[in-house]
Amino acid sequence: MAPLDDNTVAYSTILTSEREQTSNTHIHHHVPVTAGMSFKWNLTPQWAVETGLMYTYLSTDLTSGSDRNYWKDKHKLHYLGVPLKVHRNIWSNERFGFYGSAGGMLERCVSGTLETVYVINNEERESESHSLKVSSLQWSVSAAVGAQVNFTRQLGLYVEPGVVYYFDDHSGIETIRKEHPLNFNLQMGLRFSFP
Repeated sequence: MAPLDDNTVAYSTILTSEREQTSNTHIHHHVPVTAGMSFKWNLTPQWAVETGLMYTYLSTDLTSGSDRNYWKDKHKLHYLGVPLKVHRNIWSNERFGFYGSAGGMLERCVSGTLETVYVINNEERESESHSLKVSSLQWSVSAAVGAQVNFTRQLGLYVEPGVVYYFDDHSGIETIRKEHPLNFNLQMGLRFSFP
């Protein structure tokens, strides 16, 4: 990399050189990655309530310019969320269980960065990084069916295919949740059950 003295020089060079050429913008959203821990309280043999703590990583690449002169932005957002779901038992025995669930989640962006790379004549000339702040909360609702294998009465491994809808957080930052608010997902992990 050959950094320039003025951070705006590379950006200005790209804009000036591309005035008479067709400029394109491409947005690519990476698959979100979510990990967490959940706890389930059995209210009756048929009904249960679940909550926990979930971490989600969202990233998006945005490229704007021509084939030779362009800039690349990469958004990286880290969320922590608290889900609240209601489970309805469909069938179960001591080792296995099948159920349906519905609920929602409230998430907050705890950290974010914007990384920009300027490319002139297919050569990286300059890069910069800034923090991103998303102050609004992310709300979502979901529904799923699931299966659980119980290792003990309190601990099991679950798999949940489902659908989730993300409400607009009005942050102005493009994410896969804004472009595709209705998503199909597959969750799996460990669940602690009480009592």
